[in-house]
Amino acid sequence: MYPKQLTESVFLLGNPFVSIYLVKGGRFSVLVEAGLSVTAPQIADQLKQLEIDPTSLRYLILTHTHADHVMGAPLIKEALPHIKIAAVREARDLRLKPKITDFFTQEDAYTSKRLLDFEAVDPHLPQPTAMPVTVQEIISPDDTLDLGEISLHILDAPGHCRGGIALWEPREKTIFCSDSMGFHLPSGQFVSNFYVDYDAYRNTFETLCKLKPEWICPGHCGAYGGKEAKRFMAGAKRELDWITDYVTAQAHSKEALIEAADALFQRYFVDEATIFSPENTKYCMELLIRRILESKTLSPTVHSSE
Repeated sequence: MYPKQLTESVFLLGNPFVSIYLVKGGRFSVLVEAGLSVTAPQIADQLKQLEIDPTSLRYLILTHTHADHVMGAPLIKEALPHIKIAAVREARDLRLKPKITDFFTQEDAYTSKRLLDFEAVDPHLPQPTAMPVTVQEIISPDDTLDLGEISLHILDAPGHCRGGIALWEPREKTIFCSDSMGFHLPSGQFVSNFYVDYDAYRNTFETLCKLKPEWICPGHCGAYGGKEAKRFMAGAKRELDWITDYVTAQAHSKEALIEAADALFQRYFVDEATIFSPENTKYCMELLIRRILESKTLSPTVHSSE
């Protein structure tokens, strides 16, 4: 299935766990998402299969600063010297912090090993060592990249991660949403992931849905077109509404919220989501609860346990 052509201009690269996209234009092409260190050789190999001229690749666009979306960038750059790593300024600045660098290196090692365990990458390909990510080109929300015949519009996408962006290609109605619309597991389970701000995440989700995309291209577990795109949006919204109601109902006591964090871990730490460390996942469950409690748009009773 990989690489797989989705539209006239968009190709899905990567594997069933990590999705990376090639967008081909008349003037130049770009890669959207960088994946992990272990997926970098896989991406280079898939580009060769597609017979892509390396000099035609101008940008590698980082959608946000999480390990599973940036750690492959320097290794892709090493394989494709002409490409420039591009991100918004806030994402670049976050990546420069030593504590984040150390944490990302640990997460990259864990998740890369899990991908090898799942045989999602070829163990016979060279397994590189993680390297520091250096952003070479600053992009900003409201920028438009004219690739020739098609364009990518950079959209602000706060809520999941600081400095998060999405990309909109209007001709083929394709949204590259990364993790800003949730994590969809092939089993049908969605994972809401508003780790920074619940209200901002919900606004981002609604804004992207209003574009009525024909193709939804998230950062994990494939891409979704036509009726599948509509089912994706409906399923992600149901999960967002469910977790909102669930946590709100537990806000009457700290003990209930502690139990809720464990219940969310049991619900979300399944299938493809187990490529991430259980420790990090448990921390993320606590963040989800905290962000709902911090919401300025939900009922005041949500804050009763603080």
